[in-house]
Amino acid sequence: MQAISSDILSLINPLNKQEDNSNELGQEDFLELMITQLRNQDPFEPLQSGEFIGQLAQFGTVTGIEELNTSVNDLASSLISSQSLGATNLIGKNALVASDSLTLKEGEVVKGAVGTNAPVNNATVSIFDAAGNLVQTISLGVVNDDLKEFTWDGTDSSGNQVAQGQYFLSVVGSQGEDGVALDTYAYKQIESISFGENSNSVRLNIENGGELKVSEILKIQ
Repeated sequence: MQAISSDILSLINPLNKQEDNSNELGQEDFLELMITQLRNQDPFEPLQSGEFIGQLAQFGTVTGIEELNTSVNDLASSLISSQSLGATNLIGKNALVASDSLTLKEGEVVKGAVGTNAPVNNATVSIFDAAGNLVQTISLGVVNDDLKEFTWDGTDSSGNQVAQGQYFLSVVGSQGEDGVALDTYAYKQIESISFGENSNSVRLNIENGGELKVSEILKIQ
């Protein structure tokens, strides 16, 4: 933008003696400054139309960016509010998330899932107790490149009902002659929600003290 002399600036009382002592150049101030500049320009070296348009374009760009930032911030706040409201509807539901543990509750069937990037044969789920003892195995057969769910009724390999609590998963299969480990998933009950720093993110608090993002949920039931 073309430099403006101190003599021209001194002619603009509203800019030099604002009651609020603001250092920011507002839209009205800018237009008044432009008019003063035109009135006091050197008649032998007048402001070229290109320069004038360039100054207006610069101001318009700055104003547009400020308005865009305001709009984006308003949109972000609206999305966070909507996400928060939606998250409250998830309380009490079960979310399928990446996990290597299952929670067995009285009278309930435990559900989980396994996943792989490529087809796997002879996939087998092994369930262990907290002490590392093998409790039960579940054969899944072929698992393709998507999630395959399974259920466990809470009994051990002898058919006896085991105690409530947390159990752990390990899933292996084969690709040709190679053994491979599969990704494991489990349903976790959502107990409450909380907000991140500055309330700009929503967290879901799940059973056993876990925490996850909404984006980490694969499925809800």
